[in-house]
Amino acid sequence: MVSHITGSARMGATRFFIPRKRLVCRAICRHRAKMAVLLLAGLFCFELAAAGSAPLEEVQGLAESGAPGLALRVLDRYQPDAEKDLAAWIEWERQRVAILRQKQAWKILEQRLTELPADLPDEFFTWAAGQRAEALVQLGDGNQARQVLRGLIWSPFEVSPEQLATWRRLVIRSFMSDAAMQDARTAAVRFRQDYGDGEIDDILLRARILLRSDRPAEAVQILTKHTDKPEAGALLLLAQLRAGKRTPGKVLQAALRQMRGKWATEALTRRR
Repeated sequence: MVSHITGSARMGATRFFIPRKRLVCRAICRHRAKMAVLLLAGLFCFELAAAGSAPLEEVQGLAESGAPGLALRVLDRYQPDAEKDLAAWIEWERQRVAILRQKQAWKILEQRLTELPADLPDEFFTWAAGQRAEALVQLGDGNQARQVLRGLIWSPFEVSPEQLATWRRLVIRSFMSDAAMQDARTAAVRFRQDYGDGEIDDILLRARILLRSDRPAEAVQILTKHTDKPEAGALLLLAQLRAGKRTPGKVLQAALRQMRGKWATEALTRRR
């Protein structure tokens, strides 16, 4: 028996084994997928070299196929010059930002967006500044992010209510990034006063603030009505555990049911 199995993990007194055949199959599948991406990337580069140009749609497809690094190198080589064709440069730059977000290369993205060309259209400038603010939040620099957001929120540029709401959400997240939970709660209360309960992401954001502020009972109250959403249900379990409304064993059982796709919303709302 032991000779036919490999790889093991110990949990308590129990040892779990993964059959060697399954491990080999997984490795082969990963290798084939990687080789397919490399082959497609090589063919793509060959076509670019022959054509001397790169359609932006093909660059996007390259990133989506699993080669974002190669897509960025193609962008570096073929992106139009901003001084010669600003509209085309902007279109390519949006794709660059999307790829950097995909790679979660927040530092590179933030640096890139601090070195924008002059005379950009207001619409692109405000969009790029918002992207930079989010990158700063992801990097943990909430103070700098708020400086950028303050300039956007109070700028003379005309923006949609949806865009303004997005920026105000980033303000809340910037306070959380700085662990300034009182300021985050205040900003969240003002947001709710202006926009109501908002979308499920807004509710989850408020719940996280309450959990990080050591107010789990309040988090339970706002999450109970949204247990049809898996992430809300998971946060509710954590809030119930911290509030003493469920024992660790019951929380673990409910979490395992969720992992198996047996999410029982009624069971989450009553104390056990």
